[in-house]
Amino acid sequence: MLLEAAETATNALQGVVGLPQESYRALAGIIGNDTLSYFAPELVICVAMLLVLLVDVSDKLRSPRNLMLVALVALAAPALMILGKWGGEALFFYPAWGNLAQYSNLEGHISLQPDSHMLVFDGFANFFKVFVLASGLITLGMIHLDKGTPRRSLGEMLTLLLGSVLGMMLLASATNLLMIYLSIEFMSLASFILVAFKRRDRKGTEGALKYMLFGAVSSGVMIYGISLLYGMAGTLDIALIGQRLAQVNDPLAIAMALMMVTVGFGYKMSIAPMHFWAPDAYEGAPTPVTAFLSVASKAAGFAVFIRFIDAMSAQSTGNALPIINWVSFVAVIGAVTMTVGNLTAIWQPNVKRMLAYSSIAHAGYLMIGAAVVAAGGEIGGEAGARIADVGGSATAFYLVAYCLMNFGAFAVVQVVANETGRDDMNAFDGLFKRNPTLAVVMAILLLSLLGIPPTFGFIGKARLFMAGLEAAQAGYPIMTVLLVIAAVNTTVSCYYYFRLIRGMFITPGEAATANRPLIVSNTGWLMAGGSAVLTLALFVAGSFFIGPADEARLKRRPHLEGAAMPQHDQGHVEVKRGDGSKG
Repeated sequence: MLLEAAETATNALQGVVGLPQESYRALAGIIGNDTLSYFAPELVICVAMLLVLLVDVSDKLRSPRNLMLVALVALAAPALMILGKWGGEALFFYPAWGNLAQYSNLEGHISLQPDSHMLVFDGFANFFKVFVLASGLITLGMIHLDKGTPRRSLGEMLTLLLGSVLGMMLLASATNLLMIYLSIEFMSLASFILVAFKRRDRKGTEGALKYMLFGAVSSGVMIYGISLLYGMAGTLDIALIGQRLAQVNDPLAIAMALMMVTVGFGYKMSIAPMHFWAPDAYEGAPTPVTAFLSVASKAAGFAVFIRFIDAMSAQSTGNALPIINWVSFVAVIGAVTMTVGNLTAIWQPNVKRMLAYSSIAHAGYLMIGAAVVAAGGEIGGEAGARIADVGGSATAFYLVAYCLMNFGAFAVVQVVANETGRDDMNAFDGLFKRNPTLAVVMAILLLSLLGIPPTFGFIGKARLFMAGLEAAQAGYPIMTVLLVIAAVNTTVSCYYYFRLIRGMFITPGEAATANRPLIVSNTGWLMAGGSAVLTLALFVAGSFFIGPADEARLKRRPHLEGAAMPQHDQGHVEVKRGDGSKG
């Protein structure tokens, strides 16, 4: 009975779409054999989320050690899987299941539509996926270090962390605006809850509320911009949008739509003026969550933004968009972001809040790499692709340096907060007397954030500046202006970094705690001390990451069949069936 019913349903479905059974098998083969293996790391994260929940509700298995072990494997295994496929490339498409006839020609072979690609697996996506997974692993160590994390809710925190990582991994690969939007929402929803994880902490709930409200507004603006782009281009594939918009004679509408979509990206990158949520969210969130958002979330935002502007600027949209020049647009945003971040950080009395504004300033520095990518896209050809790859590589390299020094700085903040219960500037006064090694570690990390040799941060910032100079020499003088502004802002940042260093080494501190040693756990030394040691060591051995960063190249599709605007005839769609008849 069941077999007959299944056969009847299959025959009915084939009658509707007009495809022979071989077409279904061929389509399943393409999905299963060619692309599904590249999607395996994301599937591992999905399964791990369920395992963490199951372990958390099990009376026999529930323990912080087991939960952390599952999360550790869940983050390490996908990273190893991606490294195993390093250098491979693939496109993950989605079939229009309601009309599979479009994938079949008269001979029954599968022919994919050019706008059916949802995800791309290239060197650029692989780099940022490994980066996000590594950030998640470091965050596990931060969670173990944090004495304020409620252990009874550890399973929930780890599930949310894995969910946020999954959204960031999808975002790094997304080439379709719908997938981009869903990935941003997926990672954001988990991040909202993580920020307010300490439910009785007023600052945490206030920061999460502001984070959510800004997220809701930026999400609404972005989805409206996406709807405008779809209405004008007839597709959500970003590679095709850039080509089809050149045929739309409405520059103002295109400019408005692209700026609305940029608002969504800017929210995740915490660039001005979409940065107002960051200081309150960073200050109120648990320190491990703050460190994770300041690094991984920013990296995922820059990954998708660079992919987007590469697709937009690489096409002839410059002729259709006299209102927007992508290089100037990105450069101005970068200059404003780094200036706002550095100037506002000067007045902050809280170290986490100061590091939040420092993170905003670093987002401005990273926009140098994004502007170089835009310049390469506008130049076009092999020369333009090379310059764009230089910008993407410099951004990826700087993010590695930023990951080490920022996680290390927040680890020191966590160690001090564990002992004093505070994370304001005064809590660090006299730290050199209480624990000289920890004070030196923090000084090294702050100097690396500033970009002073001999630190890894100097090498990362130097690569960004060299990429900017290459774009300037290619005929973009605004890049020279941006680099001068970045140099001035680096000088400004000296004030608040050295203000904290002066407090640790010169200011005597409170009398009640001045002579009390500050004890650091083994995990604290591993997180903070390890970051400082690597920051110094990679000043010499930084070339270890040059290769992987240079391989973070975008898979480009310069010419796509079907890039012309779709023609509609009174809403009638003609479908050619597998037998050659029309329906």
